[in-house]
Amino acid sequence: MKLNLIVLAVIVGAACGSPVKSFREDLDEILALLPVEKMRQIAQDYYHSDPEIQEIVAYLKGDEAKKIFAEITEMKEVKEFISFLGSQGLDTDRFTSLDKLLRLPSYSPDPEKASIPRSGGLKGLLADIKACLPQAEIRNALVRKLTNSPSFAAIYKKIQDFDFIKLEEYANQSKEIANLVERIKSYGIDVEKVVKQLAALFGWHKSSDDDFDIDE
Repeated sequence: MKLNLIVLAVIVGAACGSPVKSFREDLDEILALLPVEKMRQIAQDYYHSDPEIQEIVAYLKGDEAKKIFAEITEMKEVKEFISFLGSQGLDTDRFTSLDKLLRLPSYSPDPEKASIPRSGGLKGLLADIKACLPQAEIRNALVRKLTNSPSFAAIYKKIQDFDFIKLEEYANQSKEIANLVERIKSYGIDVEKVVKQLAALFGWHKSSDDDFDIDE
């Protein structure tokens, strides 16, 4: 559940302007299920009080992360996908930088600004976000939209058709990606498992061993 909600949050967070009406309605319905303010407060609390999250934010604002993001967004396949999202009414200007896409804080951390002190690093942040989500309702809404909404299903189909092999090839050749993977592993995240689950979620893998468990 953790990763597919991150992907969902990126798509929902990019939605604004004058989108295709049915797709806007789909996003609004899903967004209404997310405790957005609570999620934002949890993230802010971690940023203000957890050194590991502060380190991650600093990394995402740094040159290495910017280089990875720039190279990925310059890929032909990624450009086409972002263009497709724009045709569905998403604000693709958010894809021009990591800061915009992830809404990274522009202010310095201050422990006094945390509503409550939080610790546990990246794993703790993901666990706390997951704990506040109505997982069954979100799952049911996603299944319903994929079944009944042509515009929502079209985006999922576009993601399924994405040339995942190109990203794999880039990742295998990039020193920056290798550094990023080691960094994420140091935070206690099983990177290989996450990649397999993301691929299974979007149909990039067909192995039953990699099926995405939404309650995991």
